[in-house]
Amino acid sequence: MLSQDSLDLAASWLNLGLPTTLEPEPMWRSDDEIRGREDRTRAELADNGLLDRGDLDEDFAETLLVLCRAAQEYFSYVQSHDEEYRLHVAVSGQNAVFACNVPNTGRVLLRAARPEAPVEDLVVELPDWGAGHGASLSVPEADLRAAMGGGRASDEARRMLALFDLPRTGGGQLSAAVRDGLGSHRKSRRDVCTYLDTERGRWLFSFSGEGEDRYVNAAPARYETVVAKGYELRDRLLDPR
Repeated sequence: MLSQDSLDLAASWLNLGLPTTLEPEPMWRSDDEIRGREDRTRAELADNGLLDRGDLDEDFAETLLVLCRAAQEYFSYVQSHDEEYRLHVAVSGQNAVFACNVPNTGRVLLRAARPEAPVEDLVVELPDWGAGHGASLSVPEADLRAAMGGGRASDEARRMLALFDLPRTGGGQLSAAVRDGLGSHRKSRRDVCTYLDTERGRWLFSFSGEGEDRYVNAAPARYETVVAKGYELRDRLLDPR
């Protein structure tokens, strides 16, 4: 467990930038504050055994490299009751790192993850909440938007809108990103998955198709369903056809 500020500064020493899920809010600092920040960071890293004769420990430097230059990333912004946090799993080759950032504490937990099961390692850290009950739904996005605007709605569109209106205890988004050998970085944008924790269980919402054939899908958010969607997001980035 490290402070978000120390993690950010340590990454900068390697000319790396933290992923958005982990980076602190930017702020201006005076020269004295910059020196104080470096002293605090060195002290914290030393206390955690992450410095080696004044330089970053080799294993910790490798962790930062994986975290900031991953070939594949999976991340989730989570809200549960009054708590908000961010989960991130980064994978490069046979190395993987899990991170949990709790912004209101300024702390980040780091640990090894399984490179062969990164989405599983992320999804298992979502708040415990049973999957919803009922049939999956698939509605053309254009029809759903029309129904939300008060237009004529199909039975499936009305059922999906009813899911949106259920009382909630939390929810979040699941996204993926990929980076190629040239440094090109692509993220899920319009295709992110959203889950809602409702009084009738957790439901997962996703998109499929493109243009006029784009659909909004809703399904009970079973563990294996959420995991499969995480990998589907990655696959769509790797092969965007």
